[in-house]
Amino acid sequence: MKKDNLYFEESRERISKGVEKVAKAVGNTMGTSGQNSVIQRFENPYFLLTNDGWTILDSIVLSDPLEEMGRNFLREAVQRANKNSGDGSSTTCVLTAAILKEGEKYIGKQSPMEIKRSLEDSIKDIEARMEAQTITITEDNVKAVASISAEDEEIGARIEEIYKKIGKDGIIQWETSKFPEDSYTIGTGIQIQDAGYVTPYLNDIDPATGQILQEAKMKDVPVMIIKEKITSGTAFNSIFSQMFDKGYKEVALFCDEITPEAVGHFIQTRGQRGFRIALIKLPVLWGPEWVEDISIATGAKVVSPATGLTILDMSMDDVGKAGNIVVKRDSVYMDGLQDMEKHILGLKVDGSNDAMLRVARLNLRTARYLVGGNSESAISYRRLKVEDAINAASEALDGGIVPGGGVALRNIADKIDNPILKVALRAPYETILKNAGITPDETQESEGYDTRTLKKVNMMENNIVDPKKVVLNATKAAISVAAGILTMGTVVLFPDRGVDGTYEVVEGIGARPKL
Repeated sequence: MKKDNLYFEESRERISKGVEKVAKAVGNTMGTSGQNSVIQRFENPYFLLTNDGWTILDSIVLSDPLEEMGRNFLREAVQRANKNSGDGSSTTCVLTAAILKEGEKYIGKQSPMEIKRSLEDSIKDIEARMEAQTITITEDNVKAVASISAEDEEIGARIEEIYKKIGKDGIIQWETSKFPEDSYTIGTGIQIQDAGYVTPYLNDIDPATGQILQEAKMKDVPVMIIKEKITSGTAFNSIFSQMFDKGYKEVALFCDEITPEAVGHFIQTRGQRGFRIALIKLPVLWGPEWVEDISIATGAKVVSPATGLTILDMSMDDVGKAGNIVVKRDSVYMDGLQDMEKHILGLKVDGSNDAMLRVARLNLRTARYLVGGNSESAISYRRLKVEDAINAASEALDGGIVPGGGVALRNIADKIDNPILKVALRAPYETILKNAGITPDETQESEGYDTRTLKKVNMMENNIVDPKKVVLNATKAAISVAAGILTMGTVVLFPDRGVDGTYEVVEGIGARPKL
């Protein structure tokens, strides 16, 4: 018997239940006394041991469709936090669930929109109170925040060592090592902000979970620059065949504009031929001189009406190369490039503001952190820790540090006027203590608990710290998503699945039962 796809008051409760379930699983990992989760896989190793909040959240599937919608709302909150600071998954999950739980107590007493406005209006107060607790740091004292994020002092010490060599504005990327021990290399590279992948369906796939990652990493990869609208994927058949004959199985393609049909063709090419194209959207406001920098750095010729070079006429002589490329949603990193010394010298002679901005982009100090391990499962576990530590260190250098262990948010909860946040902002602090089996008593503002010794300490003096931007972005993302859920009155799901239990998506119509 088919069911209605319209839900009323019970919808918010079931969505909140889904958020609560996932937040509990993720919250159990918080702090030094947190526990790991085991995630089943379809390939060897068949189990992944992890306490990474995003990995756990992204691997869960809830059978109730409304609870699963709650998980997806939580997923959105974590993605917002990660996009802005690259970390804070567990804090975001726990905060979102706590805000929902407290907010629901006021449904019926206040209008949902008033509750939403009061939560969002509190963000400025939270920002000011967070800033009051912030201390700036340099590359010489980044070890503490990196060590806490990685739960490994050796990783923290190595990241501090790297930053001392590349400076606070340098970029650290990670990759897996062929050896059991961690190591690193130093070089120069380019970081392009506001460029990013066109579609996630050409990104890397996490070998541990089978999930599509939010980045594409390529090594010793050909590079193409197309400064004209791409309307057909078949136009690239000739140059791609030349690359394939040379043994290349992937290419980084910078472009201005591309049609959905061409994107679909490239996705199909990956599936059928195993040839992957990283489609990289160039920044909208870039002038020709910025594109010229990428051309000189990679050795790739620009395909455009201005140069006279067409896609059909391209040969391998027109294709550039990069040692490493990492493509994310809104940034691109490249190293292993051409010798840029003469080009950079010319820009320095020019001396204009625009020229000096280009110099800064082209002469960036970089490092590659090589993650080692004695097994695939060990490397998978360790590389998540290294990635979190790198992100935490970068954010701490950029925005400073605050007391860790949930203390910064607890301090704000003690002073803020909003009754929902007065309770909810204590959730990360209380979750960490609960995991350690600690019953908190009265503390001073600077005090918290060292869950390794179970003693009350001054958090800053004992180097138990968090990056301010990570905590703040997690809080803002949690408030935004929880406030939206609290305004819900109805939910419309996909139509009831057809006689064989499935539905199909028809272009121009949407989802309908597959009969």
